[in-house]
Amino acid sequence: MKLIEQIQQLDFPAPLPEKLLVVEQRFAAPHVHDVVASTREAMRTFTARIQPGETVAVGVGSRGIANLPVIVCAAIDALRECGARPFVMPAMGSHGGATCEGQIGVLADLGATRDNATCPSQIIKSSNQ
Repeated sequence: MKLIEQIQQLDFPAPLPEKLLVVEQRFAAPHVHDVVASTREAMRTFTARIQPGETVAVGVGSRGIANLPVIVCAAIDALRECGARPFVMPAMGSHGGATCEGQIGVLADLGATRDNATCPSQIIKSSNQ
């Protein structure tokens, strides 16, 4: 069954279009020549306020960020250099089934793992888990 036929069988309170069109959208994406240096520069605002020994969560999402493992490692290295104790915390909603284990798996699939981030991968769990 064609997609338009499936859609037409749905019970919507508004009329459906007669025809569907394929739409392609492209976003301008700047090219960053030195990802590590750019990440460290962006981190300076935060690292200037961190006291040695503070624990810092590094939220890592799953929404198509190029060079994600490199960015995560650079951020963690910058935090460690100012004496912080960083850890990776998945920062996503329903990806990975909205579970701690599933989200760690999503980050691993993206290359952001404990091994290449050189810090513990921990999750902040809700009280009902």
